[in-house]
Amino acid sequence: FINHFVKVLNNQVFLGSQNSRTIFVSKDTSYTDFTFASPRITGEGALIRLDDTPIGFESPDNEKMLIFLGKDRIYHVTFEVSPGSTADREVPRVKPLFVSAGQGAISQELIAKIKQAVVWVSNNKELVELGQVENLPGPQAVSISDPIKPDFLDANFTNGEIEFWRNNILITAPPDSKVFIYDLSKRFWQPPQTLGMRRLSQFDGLLYGHSNSIAETYKLFTGLNDNTNPIASKAHFAYVNNGRRDALKNFNRYFTEVFLASNTKLDVSILFEWMGAKSIQTYQLD
Repeated sequence: FINHFVKVLNNQVFLGSQNSRTIFVSKDTSYTDFTFASPRITGEGALIRLDDTPIGFESPDNEKMLIFLGKDRIYHVTFEVSPGSTADREVPRVKPLFVSAGQGAISQELIAKIKQAVVWVSNNKELVELGQVENLPGPQAVSISDPIKPDFLDANFTNGEIEFWRNNILITAPPDSKVFIYDLSKRFWQPPQTLGMRRLSQFDGLLYGHSNSIAETYKLFTGLNDNTNPIASKAHFAYVNNGRRDALKNFNRYFTEVFLASNTKLDVSILFEWMGAKSIQTYQLD
């Protein structure tokens, strides 16, 4: 048994391995003792055997542990009083959650607890949220990345991670040097950030990113430069058709307003027809 995943629920350690279908649970008084009696007593260790090797763990509350298996399986494990026994007799109960094909998590690092919900990046390249939906009896898995589905489908999340910071969900895509940011309070996606980060960490209320290519760590979202370099950015605006695509439009002036530092130059491009098929005019704001 080679340990790959570690999670704690109610002072009990859950150990999982990519090479074994067995889950070990420790006693609530010792993280190195996994023994249990028969019948099992409350707080003792436990041994759980599943029908596939696990991908990762996460607990949305203090009652159950979610176990992700394969590409499209999720089970929740609870300890329940054994029927017909005294109150100190518990047995582990394993129940499947109903998710669509391919909605299993990619890796342990791409699973995270967000308040009272659990989110993960699925094998379908979706950010899936598992939470309680009104008027439904059990938790439901809902994709919240549909508004940026093409970006997610094109992204490579190998060795990526999810981090929750200041009411934002951040997902790293290290091979693409991108970080996706979902504003949880406003329920919308920020523009993807060009950041070559593999892991994210929080320290003293600030967010730090660990480089995906060199041995460096950066303090993120502070200051007005990129490690002393200018921050490259683009703003794309919607096409203007005045409500009718077939109507001829004419103009000889175009107004652009933007706040610039004194040493900043901005390139403005006007695209005529789809993707600039007719022509592209570019000028510089200095």
